[in-house]
Amino acid sequence: MLRLVLLEDGPAMQVHDLERNGRREAMDFVESLAAPARSRFIKTFRQLAQTGRAGREEQRFKHLDGPVYEVKEHSVNARLFCFRWRDRVIVCTHGTRKPAGRGTSQYQEAIEKVKRLLKECEAAGVLP
Repeated sequence: MLRLVLLEDGPAMQVHDLERNGRREAMDFVESLAAPARSRFIKTFRQLAQTGRAGREEQRFKHLDGPVYEVKEHSVNARLFCFRWRDRVIVCTHGTRKPAGRGTSQYQEAIEKVKRLLKECEAAGVLP
């Protein structure tokens, strides 16, 4: 079962966490990080919701491929993967420590997972 959990709602965007079978991979990952990193992720969500931007854009919120983006936290080399839906909705799917190297298969696996989850959300009709 899929459902979206609203994290931040603002004039520019909504930021959601994807809950799958009672599990919230993205926020479980964020909550596993040290307090400063957690608060920076939350601040980034708030900035996205309010302005549609995340400070120095490429450093915090980066486009990867198609609808797939990552929210970065450099202090702990953490990445939170998400997809953008109809320009106003961000759905966080899962997080990980930064994969080694830019062209690694780990990045490609994360991108494919986000695309698969987007298709599941579309099929389940949970997207606003």
